[in-house]
Amino acid sequence: MIDVARTLRTAALAAGVSLAARAALRRTRPGSAQLWERENYAGRSVDLCAGPAVTVGVAAGVLAADPGTRGAALVATLAAGACGAYDDLAGACDPRRGFRAHLGALRDGELTSGAVKLIGISAAGLIAGALLKARAADKLLADDQALLRDAFRILLDSADDITVVG
Repeated sequence: MIDVARTLRTAALAAGVSLAARAALRRTRPGSAQLWERENYAGRSVDLCAGPAVTVGVAAGVLAADPGTRGAALVATLAAGACGAYDDLAGACDPRRGFRAHLGALRDGELTSGAVKLIGISAAGLIAGALLKARAADKLLADDQALLRDAFRILLDSADDITVVG
């Protein structure tokens, strides 16, 4: 059974940490301002501060979540954040955007940063699933993290200056 109070506390913690991390990154923009902005597959300029900020926030929320799924959720969260950061940095000069372009390059024998991200996040999902005990599908469906992820999508989709692709 889902503990609604725990889920709300976890979501509040994760949201607060994410927003604080995003504000700090937007204020300081380590490296250079150009490092933190990119054009997405649709040609729109996107702020890359949200990815690391949400990774840190969700990781904080995971630490306060159900102990039975903590390890799996942490693996998935940190792997997704690392793969996303790698794609943002290594793919900065690559004009290809979107899964179709990266999968096309992979089909042609070229491993792009976007393909590394796709493969890495997929592998992390499989590993996280393997870390869950019996009835992994039930746990995935009832996990606090599913609610947390959905709460973050709503939060970030509603922010004026953030685009969540995925």
